[in-house]
Amino acid sequence: MWSAKAPSPNRPGVETEPDALKSHSVRRLELMMAENHFSFAVELLDPATAPQDTTHSQAIGFLGITQPPDIFYIFDQAHWGKGYATEALKAFLDSYWTTYPDGLPGMDEGAKNVLLASVHDGNVASEAILAKCGFRHAGGGFALSHGKDLPCKHFRMDRPAP
Repeated sequence: MWSAKAPSPNRPGVETEPDALKSHSVRRLELMMAENHFSFAVELLDPATAPQDTTHSQAIGFLGITQPPDIFYIFDQAHWGKGYATEALKAFLDSYWTTYPDGLPGMDEGAKNVLLASVHDGNVASEAILAKCGFRHAGGGFALSHGKDLPCKHFRMDRPAP
């Protein structure tokens, strides 16, 4: 997703801005780092030294809550299709539901027991990740991306029963 390659017609909604500072993903990362949000960098650890030594880890992606209850994830294209996003999202969800039994501080009452995600139409890899993690399709619509409203699918996950 941080690739400088030309946009691929097979990967709708994938950002290919070569200048990272002009990237819409930078804004999403800023939102994830805001106070009272819950977000992580995903690191690829050296299997020879992990978990004892994490000093040689490599950041391969980010995931978190951008505008509660909306989640977002982005991974370096070199690491797509290897299961890292699914593994990271499952761990994120387990941690979020446990750490915030009443939702994030300041969340609207109606948003405390739900997480939402939007996927651009045609991004079947992200749809599969969300399905594997327990999200269900909740309808279609549009989402702002790169200054344009693009068709997307919305997904929803309710807080698991205790």
